[in-house]
Amino acid sequence: MEQAQQTLKEVAQAGDFEGLLKPSSGRKLNPDGFSALHMALQNGHSYTADRLTGFDKELLRVKGRNGFTPLHAVAQRDEIELLAEFLRANPESIEDLTIGMRPRFTSL
Repeated sequence: MEQAQQTLKEVAQAGDFEGLLKPSSGRKLNPDGFSALHMALQNGHSYTADRLTGFDKELLRVKGRNGFTPLHAVAQRDEIELLAEFLRANPESIEDLTIGMRPRFTSL
């Protein structure tokens, strides 16, 4: 794995918000097909994920492996409050969650 990608992965897994603020970091995918936001969510770092989306709400629309967005990761983990917060931050991101897929939450 390339050094920069390894560092990005470690920073996201550790929940290090400051290390993720590099403008180019947010949209890049690691070799596994995940962005920094995907990685933070997968590793239970909701605070880091929240801060990242506050920095750039379009990070919610970055498609990773199999076309999944960070919104999918939140929905799959049943983190309803964080999902609602993300949808308030970027209402258009719901299109990425539902187009071509069955919505997981229909009561929102």
